[in-house]
Amino acid sequence: MVDPELIEENMLVFLRALRACGFSIGAEEETAALSALAAVGLDKEAVCRFAVRAVVAKRADEFFVFDALWRQFLRTLRGPSLPFLAENTLAAHVARLRAQRWQRPQVVWLGAKGRAEREGERPDTRENEPVQVNWRRGASHQEALRQTDFARLTEAELRQLASWSEAVGGPMRLGRRWRPDRRPRRMDLARTLRTSLGHGEVLRLLYAARAVVPRPVLILCDVSGSMEPYSRALLSFAHVLLQRRVPLEVFVFSTRLSRITRELRQHSPNRALADALARIPDFAGGTRLTEALAEFRRQYARRMLQRGAYVLLATDGFEAASAEPEGATADASQRGLAGELAWLRRWTRRLVWLNPLATDSAYRPATAAAQALLGACHSVRPAGNWADLEQAWEWILRA
Repeated sequence: MVDPELIEENMLVFLRALRACGFSIGAEEETAALSALAAVGLDKEAVCRFAVRAVVAKRADEFFVFDALWRQFLRTLRGPSLPFLAENTLAAHVARLRAQRWQRPQVVWLGAKGRAEREGERPDTRENEPVQVNWRRGASHQEALRQTDFARLTEAELRQLASWSEAVGGPMRLGRRWRPDRRPRRMDLARTLRTSLGHGEVLRLLYAARAVVPRPVLILCDVSGSMEPYSRALLSFAHVLLQRRVPLEVFVFSTRLSRITRELRQHSPNRALADALARIPDFAGGTRLTEALAEFRRQYARRMLQRGAYVLLATDGFEAASAEPEGATADASQRGLAGELAWLRRWTRRLVWLNPLATDSAYRPATAAAQALLGACHSVRPAGNWADLEQAWEWILRA
């Protein structure tokens, strides 16, 4: 085993090099790794390796990369050269390539030792066996997070996704006003006559075209208990769109409807989400989809659904079992969910159902509310991860 003082001196540098390679290691993991080494002792190399790996390697695909980097770490410590420097290790080389290419390379470790470990055999313990390394560009940590289900993301990872988002702009439509245009589509008679007054005759024909203006978008987001892992991510995505000047209105509902557009317009994402959640009195409560749609129709719809708005209804398709929940109006009970959805479809350009459960290929809309949504909406888009939300937004821009 290597000198214990040398291990302790360089372990922190090794952990930071692992973080540069894509491992999710923070101050808590660093403290836990040093505490684990202090608990198991430094007498046996294998015990130390398993102790540190149990702390820093959180996914199965990180085990082989960690083992290979650990072996490189020990070889550097055993060498007669200067004390361990991060830039002289293989880990730092990986980090440097990542910084240069803006994408973390995928490391493939070959050789008899690595192959024996993968096949479950006892590896050869010879110290001087050469390590063969092949490099190829693979999926980055950013892309892996985009494909990760929202229920498995931490708040820090969700903030990273919001800062990486590629969603830009909003849907456009032809306005009622006309603007000058060089293309000979429609002659602008008024401008042509005005410019010809100084000459006494028409010297140049001027043309006009319909102005292109942003199309309004509304998000109705379910924040009930079953949607809690996804509602925060949907609100983060709405905050990104508002920061990109998209004409967006955001409503949330659980047992009642709340408008949170003003809170999400704040520049700071942490402050915006905190104020928005404080504005929601029934966060993670029950689901009254019919009553929420009825309240939206009565108070907001006729003012906000003008000019061909798009409505994005984000929900998992579950509703309270009671046919007439407490506080329900006679109007909502008479119409029912199918009637509310039919009315909303008639007043919108596109009614899109963002369903987090649709990301799973085995999902089937079995509930009555899900069947009503499936029959009324123009399109159903999965919304279980950040990549799904960006693809749904791209579809809306093309629609």
